[in-house]
Amino acid sequence: MACFLRCLLAALLICAAGVAAAKPSRWSMVGEWDISYYPATGGCLAYTLWGPTAMFIGFDTRDGVTALDITILDERWSSITPGTIYPVTVTFGRRLPWTLDMTGVQMDGAPGLNILVNAERDKSKQLLAEFRRETRMTWAYGEAELGRFTLRGSRRAFDAVLDCQRHHSELTSARP
Repeated sequence: MACFLRCLLAALLICAAGVAAAKPSRWSMVGEWDISYYPATGGCLAYTLWGPTAMFIGFDTRDGVTALDITILDERWSSITPGTIYPVTVTFGRRLPWTLDMTGVQMDGAPGLNILVNAERDKSKQLLAEFRRETRMTWAYGEAELGRFTLRGSRRAFDAVLDCQRHHSELTSARP
């Protein structure tokens, strides 16, 4: 009986440690942007909220390739179907719009859109440059505007994402 209880306790501690390790850990706050490391994706992401709309932007390293990870969520977008591809446009300032083939997702009960783009490709680098340089962005699906959002502080926020990602990449590469 004592052995069974010790084994049960050990199993519970291992499960609890796994759950604790999966929680995001805050790196910093930059204005309205919350920068955290997400063990589930192996990446650092900046998070902000504009009313009912939330945005995550950062990195995902799960598949051995560093990807730019962009997710935008809004509880009002009830028609979004997880797994469906949506051609969405995003315009930074007065620049030409980008068309992104985003996948419908459901995260913490909120519908939204997600895309992973190889972070080494020119497309990703240019998209990030515009995101960091401009002060506003507009998202649309077809003729429907999904929202206009301020990017105040996005350069400093993404600098913090880069610092966070470098730090966690160094930690990961130092592990045996």
